[in-house]
Amino acid sequence: MTKVLVIDDEAPIRLLCRVNLEAEGMGVVEAPDGRAGL
Repeated sequence: MTKVLVIDDEAPIRLLCRVNLEAEGMGVVEAPDGRAGL
């Protein structure tokens, strides 16, 4: 399974990305900023 890291400070944008990526069969990890993403 492909995993994608989504980094955005706006929760609704992260949610939109997660829903669409998961619909394509990808795993999603979210972070609210670059520091948390690292």
